[in-house]
Amino acid sequence: MAHDGTLHPNLHGFTFCVGPTRVDATGWIKLRSADPADAPRIMSNFLTTEVDLNLMRQSVDLGRQIAAQPCYAHLGVREVDPGPTVTSGKKLDDYLRDHTEGDFHLAGTCRMGEDRLAVVDAELRVHGIEGLRVVDASVMPSVVSANTNATTIMIGEKAADMILGKPPLPRADVSLPA
Repeated sequence: MAHDGTLHPNLHGFTFCVGPTRVDATGWIKLRSADPADAPRIMSNFLTTEVDLNLMRQSVDLGRQIAAQPCYAHLGVREVDPGPTVTSGKKLDDYLRDHTEGDFHLAGTCRMGEDRLAVVDAELRVHGIEGLRVVDASVMPSVVSANTNATTIMIGEKAADMILGKPPLPRADVSLPA
């Protein structure tokens, strides 16, 4: 599938989705209005710091290095997007700014903690509002270095146990293979 959503049924290929797991910039989410049916305003602030832009440049370079490995030679690898001539400078930065996406793993907008910027406590109760909890990826104090799905499921399971008043599971001593 191309960036514009069109399919190319007779074209074979592969895609590397590359990028940093942790970023430097922080975004925000705000209510659009008092109407709960209105979608929120979300600003991710992707690539707004030199650190993040440099990480994405390195990610593209790493993807190219992987595609150039001998094991892919028999596939006739040919870079389509951003293209072999887009290697640095303004052209690469413009490409990155036009094509970088968050892959639906934004987190930390209602982070857990006790400081003035924290929204929920250690039991996911919203500070200052009785009877309200937040149970999703937004409570992560920092983003995990992985897909957030499994972590979010764990947050939901732990929250269910806390709401039901179940005691924490006992510590598990696990031996790892040598």
